[in-house]
Amino acid sequence: IPETRLTLGRSLNPDHIKEDSDVYFDCDIVAVPPVYKVEWRHNNKTLHHNIAQGIIMTNQSLVLQRVNRQSAGNYTCVGFNIEGDGESNAFFLNVMYSPTCKPHQQRVLGVARQEKVNISCEVDANPPDVKFSWTFNNSAETVNVAQAHILRSGTLSVVAYSPNSELDYGTLICWGSNKIGHQRVPCVFHIVSAGPPDPVQNCSVANMSLNSFQLWCVEGSSNGLTQSFVAEVRDSTTQVLKANVTSPISKFSVIGLDTGVTYQVLVYASNSKGRSKPMFLQANTLSEPEKQLPSEINKRPNVKLSPTLSIVLGVGGLLVVLACIAATLVKFKCSGRSDGGKKLERHRSSSGSLSGDKSGNSPIKNDSGDSGGDSDEKNPDIIPQPMGGDIADSCVSDTSKLPFAAQPQQFASEPQQFAPQPQQFASQPQQFAPQPQPAQSPKLGVSYSSAGAVSKTSFTGLGASYSF
Repeated sequence: IPETRLTLGRSLNPDHIKEDSDVYFDCDIVAVPPVYKVEWRHNNKTLHHNIAQGIIMTNQSLVLQRVNRQSAGNYTCVGFNIEGDGESNAFFLNVMYSPTCKPHQQRVLGVARQEKVNISCEVDANPPDVKFSWTFNNSAETVNVAQAHILRSGTLSVVAYSPNSELDYGTLICWGSNKIGHQRVPCVFHIVSAGPPDPVQNCSVANMSLNSFQLWCVEGSSNGLTQSFVAEVRDSTTQVLKANVTSPISKFSVIGLDTGVTYQVLVYASNSKGRSKPMFLQANTLSEPEKQLPSEINKRPNVKLSPTLSIVLGVGGLLVVLACIAATLVKFKCSGRSDGGKKLERHRSSSGSLSGDKSGNSPIKNDSGDSGGDSDEKNPDIIPQPMGGDIADSCVSDTSKLPFAAQPQQFASEPQQFAPQPQQFASQPQQFAPQPQPAQSPKLGVSYSSAGAVSKTSFTGLGASYSF
């Protein structure tokens, strides 16, 4: 097992190691077989090579750069070989430094006139043999405090002070020194006229519930004395006190209140000299949700439309509207056609009566009827016209009849065109007498037919027929 021994550098004095100086150690090792690793420890914690922190390890030496008070403590080295590990003796590194002011001391003190107060100044120093000096500073002058008013015990100094006038309020400064040096930054204490604390500011209500809420405020100056904070909660209607909460900080949690009630809150700070002016604000607790009867719940429709169902219903409604519009248009169109047919029928009746009166006993009446019948039978290309019936019947008549309904005046005037020429056909009755003709010969002829009150003239010849 390796045998190890730790020594401080030969040029160093262990009793005069100050802050910001460099320190190095040597680890003497005797081991068979030789060690394969050397480890350094500070207060039983392993050290690692770190140049940034000033820890440098080379072979069997340790260098500490710019040591401070945290570098003080026990150092050891450990050698490792295949037989085991051996740890050296502990060397205590004593780092000395000048006094510094300890933290967390009361720096502001409220003192009344003719009131005596002891002000403590505590420092951290090594060696702990410290000498103290005090000075008083106000807006007019700087005065050294007499040593008769200063008490000292190691790193603690106490001065008894009693202000007698306004000029005795100001700043007390404490300095310490030891054999390493003087304190660089003094301890400063402010002496103020004691009085009640300043009122709190910017209070707000948060985290409201059915029976509680919280208050947050910004505390004012304590005027050099320890202060506490009080919140009084009263019913805003009856002014009955519901809660009284005291806290060392300006934050409160008020519980155990009634539901749905508005409260008046009074917040103030207090110390040994009295209490501050109060801060008033209102806070309320939440109300319970309204209860619903089962019958009311059942009456409410619980219908949830999915996006797909909504689209289907919308499209269906649109189709229904379009169908209604189309049916309305068809109805108006059919009504218009029916009125036109009725007007045509009246024109045809009047035209037929007029034609019959003008023709009288003309021979063409019988001949036209017979010739028309023969022409229709011998000429199959001519479509027979119906004898009677309403041409514009109920929007379902043949579309070939629609021009007659659209132009009733054309047919009303046709009987007058042929009425003045009855003698032409009457003087030559033999010309139109039917004679047998070969089937392949072209046939030319004129035929008249009458359907009700409408007259029709047909011409046939050269394989074609014409109808008017």
